Order: sequence, then structure tokens, then C-alpha cells
Amino acid sequence: MQASFTWGQYYESGMVLQSGGANIWGWGDPTADVEIKVSNRTLTTAKVDVDGRWQARVVLQPGGSFNLTLIHRCLSLPNMIELPVLVGEVWLCVGSDNMALPMAGVLNHTEEIMESLNYTQVRYTEVNKAWTEEPQLDLIGGLSIPVASPKPRNIATLLFNLLDVWAR
Repeated sequence: MQASFTWGQYYESGMVLQSGGANIWGWGDPTADVEIKVSNRTLTTAKVDVDGRWQARVVLQPGGSFNLTLIHRCLSLPNMIELPVLVGEVWLCVGSDNMALPMAGVLNHTEEIMESLNYTQVRYTEVNKAWTEEPQLDLIGGLSIPVASPKPRNIATLLFNLLDVWAR
């Protein structure tokens, strides 16, 4: 029987982890061990608590792509998950509906989108809307598909602010 082992819904292939340190967390079988490696080098370990949760902090130098290997060991049965990531600055943009202008609503959106293709290290993802009155341990609505470059539906406010900061 294979042990259950997952991580938070927002961990996606190709995502960016914050340089200087990032927490990675998820769920597994209580008292199991979790090991996080990159290039066969152990970065950190964690133990799954009695509630089935684990958390570990990884520190990587900016850049990438790095291929993280997460290994969950329960009753000597290893379960592995691979997670290719970049490491750099992570920006979280939150706001109200007035920030949700899609690129398609920008006057010269075709040119802006074509120009943005030069920024190959930029990632964008969007948390789907969900409502709850109770604190959650994971995303309720999940994520939209992360993209390496903006598309007509992506948020213009976020892109223009990001590119302004990138240029400095």
C-alpha cells in the first residue's frame, strides 16, 4: 500500500520560490519523514505531524531551473514527487475588481503582449475565486494554469507594474 503524500495546491511545475527561503508544506501519513533534495543533495527534512501535516523551509540561490525532489518515507515505502522551480523575487498582487483589467482591454494589447514575450523568467498565476468564513489550510478554488508570458485574459495592472520594477 502506497502512503498518501501531497503538497499545497499552489505548488506548480515552473513556479518561482522566494529567494532567501521559502516554506513548502503539504500532507502525508502521520509520523512519516519528508526529505527535500536538489541534485541529489538534501536541502532539508521534516516530520509529518499527528494531524498529517508537514512543513519545511528550503533556501536556494536565485536562478534555476532547479528540480526539487520531495521524498515521503512511511513504513519504508518511499513516495517521490518532482517539482521543477525557479528561485527569485515573488510578488503577490491582491486588490479589488478595479485591478482586474485584462490585457485584451489595453489599447495596444497585441504589441504589449508581444513585447512581454522577452521576459522569459516571469511567471503569472491566478488563484480562482472562492469564499469561506473559515480559515483554510489549502486553496479552495485552485489555480488557473501558470503561464510564462501574458495572454489576452491576464491582468494588465499586474504585468505593467511588474515590468516597471523589472526595468529598474
